Amino acid sequence: MKNISDKRTFEKYVELSLQSGVSPLELVFVPVADCDTGRPVAFRVQTVIRSVIAGTLRQEDYAHICDKRDTGTELFLQSLRRAAAHISDFKGCTPPIRFISLRCPAEAVENSRTDLYEAIAGVLKKSRITDPSFIMVEFPAEILEKSTDKARRALQDIHSLKVKTMITGCGKEDFPLSKLVTVQPYAVLLDKTAVAWAGNRDKPMLVSSMITYIKNMGIEAYAEGTADKRRELRRTDCAGFIDCEAVPLTAEQAVKLTKPESEYEEL
Repeated sequence: MKNISDKRTFEKYVELSLQSGVSPLELVFVPVADCDTGRPVAFRVQTVIRSVIAGTLRQEDYAHICDKRDTGTELFLQSLRRAAAHISDFKGCTPPIRFISLRCPAEAVENSRTDLYEAIAGVLKKSRITDPSFIMVEFPAEILEKSTDKARRALQDIHSLKVKTMITGCGKEDFPLSKLVTVQPYAVLLDKTAVAWAGNRDKPMLVSSMITYIKNMGIEAYAEGTADKRRELRRTDCAGFIDCEAVPLTAEQAVKLTKPESEYEEL
């Protein structure tokens, strides 16, 4: 990515991209793999910006600039609209695809819970989604730092739409898992810094214990880390694994990966 020193200029560029509704915005897919077989059980989607000015901007390139502005929420809603259009592509897969997940910035919760609820409801209505539970909205763990009660209400509102929720970045030293009892998301994603301990000789049961603890709260536990860590989670209750170094796929490639004849690594 080319260096962008002027954040206002960058945000203006993103706003113009959003208003166009067409390229340079592109939805890409990252598989959520079964820990045993490696086959996809879900997909995580992200919006990539193809810019002649700044090059290819991935989510991690622009999120820190846009998240605390209205642009971050609008990017989420654009991604939601685009993801909704692909739901029918994954129906009837074997094994079934559980959900498509996408990230929502913490600022969307902290600023206006009602507006976020109405915005998501509006996208679902316009997209004519018959099964909203196929959508998983990801929130960073920081939404619990300022107001656990506000986060709880926001997730409850989204659940009332039949949409699933996930808290990401869990398992870090500064994040107490006990907070999940109050908020009750549908699922959590263990941070790669925590998953790095999987298979470690000094603390061999650390990650599996966290997963068991989360599951006992009635919450599904997913994990993110380097590809070699998936093997270490096969004997745990981990619901799925995201390779943090995986190359994102186009929608066509993602659908092809779900076909019985597709190639995948089975360890």
